[in-house]
Amino acid sequence: MGGTMIDFTTMAVFKTAAGETVAQMLSGTNETSGENSLMHYDQLYAVKDGGNTIYIAHGFGQGSTALPWQELRAFQVRDRQLVNSNIFPGSQPSLFVEFDLHHLNREEIPMILVIDSARRIFLPVQDNNEGFSGEYQELYFRNGVYKKR
Repeated sequence: MGGTMIDFTTMAVFKTAAGETVAQMLSGTNETSGENSLMHYDQLYAVKDGGNTIYIAHGFGQGSTALPWQELRAFQVRDRQLVNSNIFPGSQPSLFVEFDLHHLNREEIPMILVIDSARRIFLPVQDNNEGFSGEYQELYFRNGVYKKR
C-alpha cells in the first residue's frame, strides 16, 4: 500500500437462524478500499425492526497518521450470508466520518455516538477544513431506516 496507510482485513463470524456458524470476509464499502474493509470493527449493536434484526458495526480506520476515520456499517443475516442493509440516509449501508488532525482544535477525535439501543446516532460534523465543526447530526431509527432529525 505504501505511505502510512493501515490495511485491515475484517472477518465476521455469525450464527444463522438454524444455528450454523458461518465465517465471511467483509469487503470495503467504497471503490478505493477494494477487497479489504480497511476498518477495524470493535463494537456491534443490534436494532430490531419487527421480526428482523439489523446489526450495526462501529469501526475505525486510518487514511494516514493524520486522517483517522470511523464508520458505522449495517448488516443483516440472510440465507447464510451477511449482507449490507441500506438503512442510512440516501439508502446507504454505511456512515463514514473522517477528520484531518491538523485542523482539529482539540486533542480528542470526535466520536460517532450510538445510543438508545442503536435507535439514535449522533454523527460529528466536519467543518470546511475537515476539522470538527462542534456540531453533531442526529439520526433516529423509524420504519426500518435511519432519518435525519
